[in-house]
Amino acid sequence: MTFPRLSRRAMTRLLLVSPLSSSLLGCGGESEGGGGGGGGGAAGTESSFAFEVGDAMAYNITEMRVSAGAEITVSIQHTGQMPKNAMGHNFVLLQSGTNVEAFAAKAVAAADSEYIPASESAAIIAHTKLVGGGESDEITFTAPPAGTYEYICSYPGHYSIMRGTLTSV
Repeated sequence: MTFPRLSRRAMTRLLLVSPLSSSLLGCGGESEGGGGGGGGGAAGTESSFAFEVGDAMAYNITEMRVSAGAEITVSIQHTGQMPKNAMGHNFVLLQSGTNVEAFAAKAVAAADSEYIPASESAAIIAHTKLVGGGESDEITFTAPPAGTYEYICSYPGHYSIMRGTLTSV
């Protein structure tokens, strides 16, 4: 049996809410429905994701599961010290079927727009701004239709390691 991978935020909520729910149910209260982890959609989905990145090339979240059409919030916090021109990070959600390598090659030439190539705007569902040490950004967008989508950091050279999948159900 395999268990779903939980984000730090979802695990914290689970640990805090579970004892409270048990004590309420033990007192004869009834449980109301609703998704955990900021969800409210399909079972096992979330609507809020907090990315923490540092001076290394790594996302703390590599899998996202959302409800199609739901409002999704993504925050990105650079916990490192390096400035964005040396170790910048962002979150770029791409349309299904986008050639990530080709997108990344065009992003390298888009330094003036924080490595978001204008020529590829149709391939982008949502993106944060590029953040450096101590900076953060947050975006809200509508989850795409059911399917699997890739997200990457478009800073030059990062996409091969800093990537993940968003599954919309």
